[in-house]
Order: sequence, then C-alpha cells, then structure tokens
Amino acid sequence: MNKNESNEPVTLSEATPSLRPGDATELSRILRKASTEQTKILTGGAFLSEVSEHKGSIVIDLSALDSVVEHVQEDMVITVETGIKIAELNRYLARSGQWLPVNGSSPNSSVNELIETGNGGPLDTGFGGPRNLVLGLDSILADGSAFKSGGKIVKNVTGYDLTKLLVGSRSWLGISHRAHLRLFALPQFRQALLMPLESPDIIPGFCKSLIASGIAIKVLEIASADFLPERFERFALVADFGHRKEVEESMDHLEELVSNMSGVGKIHRLEKDALDGLLDKLAGFSLSDNAVCDLVELAAPLKLIPEILNEVEGCTFSLRPLQGKLTLKLKKDHLDSLERKLAFPAMQCSLAGAITLAHRSDDGLYKVKTINQVNHAIKDNATRLSNLKESIKKRFDPEFILNPGIRF
Repeated sequence: MNKNESNEPVTLSEATPSLRPGDATELSRILRKASTEQTKILTGGAFLSEVSEHKGSIVIDLSALDSVVEHVQEDMVITVETGIKIAELNRYLARSGQWLPVNGSSPNSSVNELIETGNGGPLDTGFGGPRNLVLGLDSILADGSAFKSGGKIVKNVTGYDLTKLLVGSRSWLGISHRAHLRLFALPQFRQALLMPLESPDIIPGFCKSLIASGIAIKVLEIASADFLPERFERFALVADFGHRKEVEESMDHLEELVSNMSGVGKIHRLEKDALDGLLDKLAGFSLSDNAVCDLVELAAPLKLIPEILNEVEGCTFSLRPLQGKLTLKLKKDHLDSLERKLAFPAMQCSLAGAITLAHRSDDGLYKVKTINQVNHAIKDNATRLSNLKESIKKRFDPEFILNPGIRF
C-alpha cells in the first residue's frame, strides 16, 4: 500500500471531485484548506452518488488508509485505518481465530462505513453493533486539527463518551481515519431457525417470549419474504453463533419454544452458507452510501410495530426488533402519506419512545425527524434536541463544511 507522504500544498480549486489522502497528515491539510476556502467536504455517509447535487464540493475517499496498525491478540483488540474493507479485515483476523462481528451493506464495505452509519447489520443484536465494537477513534476535525476519543481497552472512558457521539454521525462532526476495535473469538459453528409469521400482530409477543426464555440469540430479524424464494408474507430469522454443541442446544430449545406459538409456521433450519447469504441480503437493505433512494428507516417502540406494518401493508421491510429499527422500501410519493399514517401511533409514545424517521430525499439530503405534531412534550423535546445538535455541530465544525447534506 503506497502512502502519499508528499508535503506539497493542496489546491482544492484544481482538484478532481474526489481526493484520496494517503495518510492522516494529508487528510488534515485537505480539511484545513477546505475550511479556509469554505469548500464543502463530502464522505461516504453523505451518499456519494449525489455529488452532482453539491457542486464545488470535494469528496474524501479513505480507501488508501487501509492498514492494520496494531493487533493485540491476547486483548482481542485491533487498531486499523478506517479505509480497510471489512471482508479483508476479517480474512486477516481469521488467521488468529478472531473476527469483527458485523455485516457490511456490500462486499466493499469499509470500517469507515460502520463508523459513519453506526449500522453493523443483523449481528448488532448479539454483539452490540459499532457503538459497542468501536472502542476509540482518531479523527480530523473540519479545521484540520487532530482529535482522539476513547482508547484501546474496553473500559477507558470517564465523563462524556465522544466515541459514541461520532459513531453513527455520518462524518458530520469529523472524519475518523483510525479506529480501535473490540474483537470476538471466531465462532466454530452457526445455525439459524427460519419460520413464517402469519401476522404482524404476533411480533411483539413473539419477541418478548424469545427474550424471556433466556436462550442465547445472536440474530433476531423479521422481514418480508422478498428476501427469500419461499412464498409467504413475512418471516423471522433467529440465529446463534459459538461452539457447535451449545449452538445446537440453543436451537433445539428455541424450536421447542416457538413450535407451540400460535401464528408461527413450519420451522426450517439454516446452516452456515444459507445463513450467511441471508444475513448479507438483510445487511444490504439499509441507508448506506450506496442505498437506493426509496428506503426509509424508522425507530419505534416494539408495541407499535404491528400497527405501522399494517399501515404500509405490501411494502418490503426488515425489522431488528430489539433495536426497534424498521427499514421500509417506499416510493417517494408515499413518504408524506406514511408520516400522516404515523401521526396517530406516535400519539401513543412516551417521551423516551418517540417515533423517528430517517430517509434520503430527492436532493440527496439525509434527514432525520421526530414524528409527532400533537404530543407537545415530544414536540418540545424534539426542538430542544435539534437545537442541541446544532450547538454540537458548531463546536466541531463552525463553518459547516462537513457533509452539509446531513440533517439530523
């Protein structure tokens, strides 16, 4: 891997639409120059296919920053540059019997995508996702200054955990070029149960029964049958990873539990290859930088999921119930209708359980909003939260040059 060590000044006005820094120093110079010249900077989290919508902007490509910096096997921690691809990283880790338990949205997904989106795919249920796996970050702020958060050990934070603020922020506050990651032992065996669900109405009870059982679960996803060749409307996927005997025992207990539930159809077992293929499909159904424009992500309390799914009957969807995350494929002209339909369910929410909606607009903007115009407590809280986000943005990026298309 060739790292560009050049100290030549960066001339943004003559640059191509994409700049590929070879090291952190070069990335810092680019951002410092951009801040001085008021040039907007875009990264993967800003949906790079929409560069034409932001004329005069510069795209930062971190793919040259793809090295393993340090791997402490006994501590199960690795430090990497964030341009490294997840698949490449896990191939390297497999040699020492370890892995980073995430699914990227595509085979080319990088660690940077995990940090920007905060989404590690279906494995987030069992392993905590990027917010749990990213222990620390080295980042560059909009003015070119270096910024460190967290560290290389699991318990290394006192006061505010700024790493968790950066994970999922789509490089809105700074660009992270190095990450300290928590690893797990490479599982010896994996297996899943796949079962059709007759109605969205059984989803809350189904999920609560699984949780109350205490059975080990690493994946719990509910989705429409668009992801499968089978002809039924929706299915649940429950999986475990680990030692073969323990996983098989978990699946046996789980099968016994769900076979007695009403509304659950014939149960199928999936082994490694079939399971991995389905996990990749589900992981790709997300608001990543290569996502199609008609995806909408909702965060809502589990008890409201049946009502929401009944309102959008027929839409392709995937649900990560324990995170309350619902992704829908929805035509643009149906988005306003969806918001109106969500107004009544949103009235049932407490302040801590409000419905939020994230989507990509026609002009390439990534927008997040709270759905409730009636519950004044939620509405007022959403306003305060919006003001707080703007205040944080001003602290990190006073010129608002980083990913101007993001609207949290």
